[in-house]
Amino acid sequence: MMPKRQLGNLFGRGARRLVLIVSQGIVLCAGTGADARHEKPKRPETLVRLVDAAAALPPELAADTLLRVVESGRVSEREWQIQILLDAFQYAAQAKHSTPVAAAVSAALSADTDAGILSAALRSGLDRLSLRCRAVDRMVKMDGKRAMEMFALMGPPDLAPPSCSDALYPKPDPYFSTARNLMTACFTPKEREQAKDLQFAEGILRGVSTPAGIPPAVRLIQSTGGREGLVSLTGALLSALSQMRPDDRGLEGLAGSLSDHMYELAHLYLRDLSSAEPIVRAWRAYLVRVLGGTRCGDNAMTQGRSPADRLVQSFNARLAPLAPTVAPIAEDETKSTDTGDRANVLAFWSSPAYQRILQEFKTLRFGPPGGDGQPSPKGVLSMEDFVGEFEDWRSQRGPGAAPFHEASILYRGLIADVENDAIWRGALRGFIGLLKQSPLQRDDPPEWYLHFSALLNLSPKLKTEARRALIRQDIAALGDGLMTQLLERERLLGPPAR
Repeated sequence: MMPKRQLGNLFGRGARRLVLIVSQGIVLCAGTGADARHEKPKRPETLVRLVDAAAALPPELAADTLLRVVESGRVSEREWQIQILLDAFQYAAQAKHSTPVAAAVSAALSADTDAGILSAALRSGLDRLSLRCRAVDRMVKMDGKRAMEMFALMGPPDLAPPSCSDALYPKPDPYFSTARNLMTACFTPKEREQAKDLQFAEGILRGVSTPAGIPPAVRLIQSTGGREGLVSLTGALLSALSQMRPDDRGLEGLAGSLSDHMYELAHLYLRDLSSAEPIVRAWRAYLVRVLGGTRCGDNAMTQGRSPADRLVQSFNARLAPLAPTVAPIAEDETKSTDTGDRANVLAFWSSPAYQRILQEFKTLRFGPPGGDGQPSPKGVLSMEDFVGEFEDWRSQRGPGAAPFHEASILYRGLIADVENDAIWRGALRGFIGLLKQSPLQRDDPPEWYLHFSALLNLSPKLKTEARRALIRQDIAALGDGLMTQLLERERLLGPPAR
């Protein structure tokens, strides 16, 4: 285990106390998961091969594979489970993306953008924080001491506020969920009487540094119960809020959730402590600080109609009445003093050639624009011509993330809809070749896996058993080592539960 001095460096400002509490928690958890003294069961050879082969995978896929092996319930040997979880935790530390993300602007909600693709790719939990928290959550059931050590080594998630040019914001939710699990498992009644579980939570809450941390922080407070916990944990969160940097982009993406969670916390405080004033006053101060400062360019031009501006309307209508001594926010308090950049979102299908390809495909699938929604009556020949045109276009587009995603989306549509067997098989093999050659296997495994997993998931939706079998047969025959290994993982463990 790292010395406490080193651990303190991981936690950043305002969170050094958490290291001490975690260290205490390690002692408290030491009794969980005691060694079972019995003969080790024989390890299934198929799982041994799958675990050993994980080392050849990209780190996030290696970690996910190992976690799925343990989560499958097919490993009965406790010591092996622990070793697999420790290995998964180490692989997860090398994942490309640090946290889950969500759309901060409406344009990023579209799957036809770079931001939308990344957001969708990370919903599978292939980011560093989600994977490491999964390992800790599972370790709690096996060895509480190690789980607390792992959580301490993680430190708080890296949550630099997004800039105005960012279309996504980071989400720390898994970190708070895992903290709740540790609080439940690692503090005995005696330690709870000494409020050590609350001290542990306080250290976490004082480290909240962006609006994205507020909703899961409020849920953590709500889960503790009791007046003492409500006062101490809310105080820690409000202390963090007073030091939080203005984040107009984060407010934009989280407006509805922030409004609801702050209202719930204020209402809870009013019910149990007869006054919501501390919460209402602190939230008012932060809103004025953000909305009266530098606004992102796309928000500043909405003239009070952006989601962040609607937070003011919600504050005045819902929160201000809970604290009569706190004045509503006046219009002149939120007049922006400066304007920042607009969100940078790369939209796919931007070239005229690809727009034509896309429109032709939509016509073949759904009929001409303004029609009855039936497939084009032009028949197989029209689809054959389209596939030839599409392949010509793809060969001219060259490498890059955007061409890969554009082509993958169309291939997925072809495989789902084409009826002619020869054309369907050609599309399948073209898609496998695209996946095999893509640099995203190495450069951005979650985005690559988004499309590979979609191909596997298409299989049960297809009409014939023959086509379902052909997908797996062609991946095994034409795919590379990564693809065949993931195919074997699906065969042994089934599809992900998420």
